[in-house]
Amino acid sequence: MKITEIKSHEFTATTRRMSSKYGYSAYPIEMLQSEPREISVQIQELVTDTGTSGYWMGPPLTPWINQLAIGEDPINREWLWHQSRGNSDLDMLLWDFAGRYFETPVHKLLGGYRDKIKCYASSFPNMGSPEVFADHAEECVKKGYLAYKIHAYMYWDPFKMEPAPRSPAFPKMDVEVCKAVRERVGDDIVLMLDQACIYNYEEALYVGKAIEELNFFWFESPMPENIIEPYIRLVENVGVPVCGPEGVENLPYSRTSWILRKACDMGRSEFKYNGITGCMKTVALYESFGMRCTIHGGNWGNMPIYGATNHNTIEYYERGLFAPGHDEAYEEPPPYLKEIADPLDGQGNVLIPQKPGLGFEIDWDYIENNRV
Repeated sequence: MKITEIKSHEFTATTRRMSSKYGYSAYPIEMLQSEPREISVQIQELVTDTGTSGYWMGPPLTPWINQLAIGEDPINREWLWHQSRGNSDLDMLLWDFAGRYFETPVHKLLGGYRDKIKCYASSFPNMGSPEVFADHAEECVKKGYLAYKIHAYMYWDPFKMEPAPRSPAFPKMDVEVCKAVRERVGDDIVLMLDQACIYNYEEALYVGKAIEELNFFWFESPMPENIIEPYIRLVENVGVPVCGPEGVENLPYSRTSWILRKACDMGRSEFKYNGITGCMKTVALYESFGMRCTIHGGNWGNMPIYGATNHNTIEYYERGLFAPGHDEAYEEPPPYLKEIADPLDGQGNVLIPQKPGLGFEIDWDYIENNRV
């Protein structure tokens, strides 16, 4: 069994995502006001001599990763993971191939633990006033969500209502959002706050103490994650569990110092950093220390990790991002796929995909009609 080729399928689709000059793109109000623009999308195909291929959505592999993979056994994922230095895109192709070849969903190949997981609605940042956030949280609760994660104001001036630099942040206004949401949804709804590394230590301490009083479940990535010392101090001085790091690569090895130095109460990971193989190693690391691990986002790539891990380690699935005017679009797949990754069961749970591989079906007719 050998990898014979890695082919790239490039085609066009549309998006409303925009980016400010500050390098941030989550602006839901501006997205609704903008016209859809055409973008290039790529799906990679790992071809083997078995007649079965693996697929993943992403850019072409670098020449040396491509050269490394050709001629190798696609089942030797661990060897290829180490030799490729944990290359995420190659790892995703290999897992999808394995599932399709063995006609088994990837979460079952990983061991299999559950077929559904309770979820929280994850908000867009920069949705408007605190009342807009509260209204949206209330609507999510009416739809059956029992947990809601706030992204308040990021790269955004809540007074001028326009994009702004990452720093200075607006911690007092962020707390006002948290207060408005808690007051609106009541004490029985689980709330989290994620501020994507925008605070300095003093701002994080202020917000952490405030949301501790509001009984938030966790406080995620409040400060830049390239310096560990402020996190150690924050964990020592707030009662709300601190969750992180998210954006530090080199999984699982980068997480060891955060655990041993008590720089976080809950871990954070995702497939985009070193693939499913690297993420599962990271999840096992947190489990061995008796810590929760949270996963960044949903996506077809994260679904097997949720499905193969016990509920005491990973409790919630992150579903979103949601915002007024955007919620309905989330329930529709992109035009090149036939379904979404994370349908709901009507009881506050997301269903884990059961089809072979990573579970997605590609609409090849759309791709053929829109090839670049």
